[in-house]
Amino acid sequence: KIGNERAKISKAIQSIESGKVAYNKLKAFEKTILLCLMLTECSTIDGKISSDDLKILRNLFNDQFNITSNVMTAIIEKKLNYSITKKVEQVEVYREKYELVEFLWEKILSSEPGVSDEEMTLVRKWIRRLDISDVESEGARKDVEANLSPQ
Repeated sequence: KIGNERAKISKAIQSIESGKVAYNKLKAFEKTILLCLMLTECSTIDGKISSDDLKILRNLFNDQFNITSNVMTAIIEKKLNYSITKKVEQVEVYREKYELVEFLWEKILSSEPGVSDEEMTLVRKWIRRLDISDVESEGARKDVEANLSPQ
């Protein structure tokens, strides 16, 4: 099972790195892996992730993204020779980046109603790197909340 998970991750990362599909058009699992790579990158300082940030990532990946510890380890250990966040920021147009923000909120809000302050700090850091404002992010969050709650 562990080998299958790692193979699935490798395939998703290859798809992301190839750039053949717009990031907002990736399959849901691939988009989730993209978000995980980007959030991991936002947590990395001087090539390392602090134990506090690792705990935040673990909570976010396990609770909101339904990512196993094995998959999380494979993502965190993945060494990219470039900034995936910068690549997404440069390649994508505003609407596509906004859709990634909506996807992030959908993953978070469909699993639990609240976000811890630490998780929110990481999410804000990622959103700013994508050149999306807090107001725009809140708009995406409200759109997702409206779609998730039946009328």
